[in-house]
Amino acid sequence: MGQRWLEASQAYLEGWQRFAQNAAAGATPGESPLKFGEEMVNAWRSSWAGAASAGEGATRQFADLIARAPALGLAREHAETWRDLLAAQAEFQTLEQELRGVWIKVQTDALAMVERLMRERRETKATPDAAATPGSDNYRELYDLWVECGEQVFSQVAHSDAYCKLQAQLGNAAMRLRARQQAVIERGLKQFDLPTRSELNTVHKQMRELRERLATLEAQLAEARSRGAS
Repeated sequence: MGQRWLEASQAYLEGWQRFAQNAAAGATPGESPLKFGEEMVNAWRSSWAGAASAGEGATRQFADLIARAPALGLAREHAETWRDLLAAQAEFQTLEQELRGVWIKVQTDALAMVERLMRERRETKATPDAAATPGSDNYRELYDLWVECGEQVFSQVAHSDAYCKLQAQLGNAAMRLRARQQAVIERGLKQFDLPTRSELNTVHKQMRELRERLATLEAQLAEARSRGAS
C-alpha cells in the first residue's frame, strides 16, 4: 500500500511538471488560463497510466505462468498458495483501479468547476485576467479556488454510499492480500528452516502467559509469607 501511494504521489507531481512544461512552451502573452483543466487532466491521466502499468506487465506474466502450472506432486500446496496470492492481488488491483477512477473523476469535476467559476468571474469582471499579469496574486487565487472546488467535489463523493463501500472493499482486499503474502513468505522460510511470523507469535504468546503465571505465583507466595509472619 505504501508503494502504491508513493507511485500515486510521483504521478501527481509528474502531472504538474508536464503541465508546467507545456504551459511554458506554448504560452502567449494574452493567452487565457481557461484551458487549465483540460491540459492538467490530460497530463495527470498520462502520468497515472504510466505509474499504474509500470509493474503490471511482469506481474501478469507471472500470474499466467502460475495459472497454467498444474498443481501436482510435492509442489501442489505451494502452487495453490501462489494462486491464492495472485487471485487476491488481482482483486486488490481491480478495486484499486476503481478507486483511482473515482479520484480522477474528482479532479476532473473540480477542474471543470474551476473553469466554470473563472468564466463567471471574467464575465462579471470580478477578477482581472491572470495571464495578463503573471506577477500578481491571481495565481494564488487560482490555486485557492482549485482547492476549494476540490474540497467541495470530494466532500460529495466521500459521503456517498458507493465510495464508502469501495473503500471498505479495498481495505478488506488489502488485508486478504497481506494474509496471502504472509502465507507465501512463511512457506518459503520453512523451506530454509527459518522461524516464521506465526511461530514467533506463538512463542511471544507463550512467554506472555508464563510471565503472567509467574507474576501470579509470586503474588501468592508474597501473600503467604505475609500471613505466616503475622
